[in-house]
Amino acid sequence: MVLKEMRRRLWNHLIQVEVLSSFHVELPGMISNIDSDTLAPRNLRDTDFDETSTVLPPSRPYTDLVPMSYSIWKGSLCKISGKISTVANRLQLPKYADILELDQELLNCYLEIPPHWVQSSLDLDIADPPGVIIKRLSTALIFHKSRCM
Repeated sequence: MVLKEMRRRLWNHLIQVEVLSSFHVELPGMISNIDSDTLAPRNLRDTDFDETSTVLPPSRPYTDLVPMSYSIWKGSLCKISGKISTVANRLQLPKYADILELDQELLNCYLEIPPHWVQSSLDLDIADPPGVIIKRLSTALIFHKSRCM
């Protein structure tokens, strides 16, 4: 069970790295073309399980702010961004209905992200840790870049 969770976390991270690096060099990604039935990682703290665990505890609600929750949401955005990149780099123009469907999927994902990981305004709260601010800006960047694409 623990090995499955670690594989899910690794796959989630690989998707993010691949999509973001392909964004950076403005080329389509390759992982999005791979059919995968890998589930999203569970929203668990690293201390919730260890290598001797035989059964994983149930996933915490996605609104619980654990270190893994940011990665889960970022991974969800990256998966949709990968789909958008694939459509944007086709040789034929996509149907407008397909574009609207992808845009709605992206918007729905972004609206589901807990407020803690979303930058609500241009004003930065100086009381927030720098790591949280960077994660919020990263989430917004992925969302807006995907919409522009």
